[in-house]
Amino acid sequence: MDYETAPFFWQRLLEALAGSDGFVVLDLSGVSFCDSAGLNVLLRAGRQAQGERGGAGTGVRPAAAAPDSGDNGCRSVLPGL
Repeated sequence: MDYETAPFFWQRLLEALAGSDGFVVLDLSGVSFCDSAGLNVLLRAGRQAQGERGGAGTGVRPAAAAPDSGDNGCRSVLPGL
């Protein structure tokens, strides 16, 4: 997931969220790279899901390729990162 694929990924996530109750499970096991653009899409999707579910939490199961989110606030939106 990078700058070039992020717009496509975002559109697919919006479609998935629209067809759900605000909860979507992402299997990132096949992702070999994720830069800040990919992480931004994940964060935006997490915020979108929280808004649709009235602030309920979201989470991800990190893949080996997941970036080290450190202490940058990502965990407040995507626990498990």
